[in-house]
Amino acid sequence: MSDISIHSEKAKELSVDEEAAAAAQKKIFEESNAGDGTHREDHYLHGTQLWICVVALFLCMFLVALDQTIVATILQVVGNHFNAESKVAWIATGFSFSMAVFIQIWGNISIAIGRRYCLFLAVALFEIGSLICALSNSMNMLIGGRVIAGFGGGGIQSLVMVIITEIVPIEKRPIAMSGFAVTFAIASVLGPLVGGAFTTNVSWRWCFYINLPIGAVAAVVVFFVFHPPKPMGKILPKLKIIDWIGFFLMVSGFTLFLLAITFGGNEFPWKSAAVILCFILGGLLIGAFCLWNFKYSKHPLIPAEIIKVGTIDIACVGMFFVFGYFMSAILYVSLYFQVVKGYDALDSGVSLLPTILPVVISSMATGIATTKTGHIKPFTILGGLLGPLGTGLLCLLNVHSGVSQRIGCQIVLGLSTGIMMQPFILHIQMAAPKTPGSSIIATTLFNFSRNLGAAVGSDLSQLVYTSTLSAKMAALKGTPAYYSAGLDKYDLDALINDTAQLKKLAEPAKEIVLNVFMAAFKNIFYMSIGFASIAFVSTLFMPNHRLPKKSKGVVEEKSDESEERKDENHTADEAPAADTGVETKSTSQGNSE
Repeated sequence: MSDISIHSEKAKELSVDEEAAAAAQKKIFEESNAGDGTHREDHYLHGTQLWICVVALFLCMFLVALDQTIVATILQVVGNHFNAESKVAWIATGFSFSMAVFIQIWGNISIAIGRRYCLFLAVALFEIGSLICALSNSMNMLIGGRVIAGFGGGGIQSLVMVIITEIVPIEKRPIAMSGFAVTFAIASVLGPLVGGAFTTNVSWRWCFYINLPIGAVAAVVVFFVFHPPKPMGKILPKLKIIDWIGFFLMVSGFTLFLLAITFGGNEFPWKSAAVILCFILGGLLIGAFCLWNFKYSKHPLIPAEIIKVGTIDIACVGMFFVFGYFMSAILYVSLYFQVVKGYDALDSGVSLLPTILPVVISSMATGIATTKTGHIKPFTILGGLLGPLGTGLLCLLNVHSGVSQRIGCQIVLGLSTGIMMQPFILHIQMAAPKTPGSSIIATTLFNFSRNLGAAVGSDLSQLVYTSTLSAKMAALKGTPAYYSAGLDKYDLDALINDTAQLKKLAEPAKEIVLNVFMAAFKNIFYMSIGFASIAFVSTLFMPNHRLPKKSKGVVEEKSDESEERKDENHTADEAPAADTGVETKSTSQGNSE
């Protein structure tokens, strides 16, 4: 009996140990592998190699962020140079729109050929587009160059985000993410300053020439320091099975939709055939893409299992509106300083510092606090709450606003944007499915939403701006103030396309016209309040999950899965699960605390 009792006690001890081990295992958060035959832990970097790689990625992100904001101070100058003030928003919109509509494909391509070579391709396209912009001799050529640069810029932005999620485990990721937010903010500070300095002292073309040496340095650094595991299988078969039909439908649909918003009320009346046709065809193509992608495609660009996760959907919607109001504010607060206050491009860039510096400070503080506490949702709600307040304060700006008022009205906007740079992407990566490639595709979808928001926000702002000016100028004609101020001597419609002529107006006439421009700016800020309010509502639906203390890649059923995948990739009928939509089962699902 004593032997039986001893064995029973040992069995109980083993059972307790097994339960403790199982409980500890459950606390380890699992993330999906890349979907290219490599394992998540194979990508992690440590020590000096990690820091050098991160710096190289910072440089790549700096390249894109600088190009997004450097144009903020050159809009008026370029518009006047080409006598096309009504098209200046396309300098920013063409870039951000191109980034948005093309960005989704980069995730799929990176799984096929690897993140390293995909990043080189994106940098090359960005450099080509920048060179075209620098050499442009018309507004249309400049916008075309911005579209090409945006194609490459979208790849850079997406791949940098993807790579950082692969080389840094999720429990340490907020600090790395804050580094990228700080890089974006620093570029946002330097962009207007450098753009203003070039425009004032040399030429606006140098705002694009400067990308060439920076891009070359970034590519060289990445070439020498970033050596991830190579994807298994041949490249060509994997490229062939990417859903190019779905890609065409998506790009065509969103292109026509944005063209409708751009043309409506500007180049064509809203009821014109061109605008209505763009809306109808764009809507039909977007609908066709959704039908094809989720029902008929064998290898969907956006797998249904990702869209079915509510947290991912709401986070993407939230970031769409965050960048929609932020880019609108940056572009038109800068234009406010140039048009209403009469600043040159350099002084306009300096005047944006009260917005940009809080972005740097709040982003760094949020990254450190999130890593230390593990909490994500409180910062999400805080940033969302400050958004409507920050955009609302911009409405207090007027023709005669002093320095203190101009500074105070910008600070809260910067704080809200800096805080919101990280939480949504962390929510998405926590909620992403565990099938191979899901984290990459979910991260790419997030970037797609963010850049689409920036494009739509800029586009709608341009629409509000020109529509308000046209309506207000038309209403001004024939009024007593119109004649008493001597405005009948001027072509008011020409002032919209050439704001440099405002300096030639007599003081009473200038006061009236500037108030008309101020009304246009305020309407943009009102629109931004609506965007920020929707972003705030989306923060309320985020789950209250905490960052895990430890994470790992999903352990898949078959130990020789990598070898099987290597064989499968030799044929065009097989692909990584994220591309094919075929789910790969795992022994366990990730748990968040």
